[in-house]
Amino acid sequence: MVLDNGEDIESRPDDEPYPARLVLGTCRLGFLHVAVRDNIDDDEIVIETAYQPDPALWELDLKRPRK
Repeated sequence: MVLDNGEDIESRPDDEPYPARLVLGTCRLGFLHVAVRDNIDDDEIVIETAYQPDPALWELDLKRPRK
């Protein structure tokens, strides 16, 4: 659901072995960050991790880390 309807909030196209991105979206649990890598050669998305962002560590929009 997050990958289908979420928003890319960070993109690292030069990461190896595949380009990486962080997606912000919602599901029945609330807001989620999903870290993925895009294997373009095999047309697949590799999910590295998914977590509920801690509001103490992220700005209110959950798109940028607090400084």
